[in-house]
Amino acid sequence: MKTMTRFIVCVAAGSVVSLSGCDTRDNSPASGTSATPSSNTTPSRNTNTTAPNNTNQNQYDADNTGRNQDDRDQNGMTPIDQSQSSEHISITSDIRRAVVDDDMLSMNAKNCKIITDDSGRVWLRGPVSSQAEKDRIENIAQQIAGARNVTNELEVKTG
Repeated sequence: MKTMTRFIVCVAAGSVVSLSGCDTRDNSPASGTSATPSSNTTPSRNTNTTAPNNTNQNQYDADNTGRNQDDRDQNGMTPIDQSQSSEHISITSDIRRAVVDDDMLSMNAKNCKIITDDSGRVWLRGPVSSQAEKDRIENIAQQIAGARNVTNELEVKTG
């Protein structure tokens, strides 16, 4: 019985420690940490880097860090505005699946924000590599959500 009690206490303590740093409303890095990778760290989210030890974020294929920072300062739609109705979640996931499965799109394009708001309107945001990608993602979204239900705020990345 003592062993079982110790086990439960250890599991509970571990859960508290692992969750203590989580805050779903705060997108900023934890206190004392940096938002950019250190010079000897390879980002875990992307294995297709051209310069894995370079801290220049523009070197990574699917890095929306700069755009995400902009989202905090604007009144535009963000993933927090995603409707929680099952119909709207289904629309968003169907569009996301079609975008990710499209081999003609870059990783930046596949990483764009797709948000369906409470009215059923789909918002597309984030950087893409070309006007063709911007148009292609919009076309995918329109086929799934309807031509009049899509707002395309994708930005063609220059440089």
